[in-house]
Amino acid sequence: MYPTKDVQSKEVKSWIQHRENEPIKRFSVDIPERLHRAIKSDCSARGIKIADEIRASLSEKYGNLQK
Repeated sequence: MYPTKDVQSKEVKSWIQHRENEPIKRFSVDIPERLHRAIKSDCSARGIKIADEIRASLSEKYGNLQK
């Protein structure tokens, strides 16, 4: 049985529910292929998007910054 796209980690769900409506910025990051494969595989197994996982990780590390 494979996870559906509705399966999300607690961190991702929390970020989605509690994020503020603020302007969004886009940036690109070059990472080694093996790291990309690892992230993609993990996210796929949990049924979440890579972007959501990265946003949750960044929010966990930097989310307490003052505006």
